[in-house]
Amino acid sequence: MTAEDRFFALLDEAASQKHCIFYVNCGEGRDLITDEYEGEDLFGWLIPLSLEDAFRKDPRSLKKSAKWSDYLCFAKWHINDGVLSFTFVKYGMDGSEIVL
Repeated sequence: MTAEDRFFALLDEAASQKHCIFYVNCGEGRDLITDEYEGEDLFGWLIPLSLEDAFRKDPRSLKKSAKWSDYLCFAKWHINDGVLSFTFVKYGMDGSEIVL
């Protein structure tokens, strides 16, 4: 398993703990490059598992469709005591961070 594979496996696990799946739209920088992990902060859709089939079947889902915009968020990585974890966040109109 590559460092990138390990990064995305932990991202998948973090989304799964929220009963969701995270679909990446794009990278947002703030790179993480170590021997163990390789990735960056990401932007995409945090979709509840109950809506996954509908999201995957909707040809507009990976475009700027208002139908799915409520699920857009950032996946930000953190390392605490050597352990990689993720926080899913949105930003309020005032720039405040809203943890999902």
